[in-house]
Amino acid sequence: MTRTLAVKVAEGLRNQGWGIHGYGGTWAGAMRPLEEYVQRRIERAVKAEREALIDIVAMHGGSVEIEAAIRARGEKK
Repeated sequence: MTRTLAVKVAEGLRNQGWGIHGYGGTWAGAMRPLEEYVQRRIERAVKAEREALIDIVAMHGGSVEIEAAIRARGEKK
């Protein structure tokens, strides 16, 4: 997780009056579930945008090759 995001999360918790108490773990370990959640949301949003782009290309007479290239680009990791 980026330091900026960790700082903003801690700031948000403090602003809500929540305390942060450690139980022997690390801040990174505590933030991992949030980071994974945010990453999954980002991946779903990117996938939805990619599919929308494919639909737009198809509506405007785009070729199957262009659609395949967009899909292939999304499958690269």
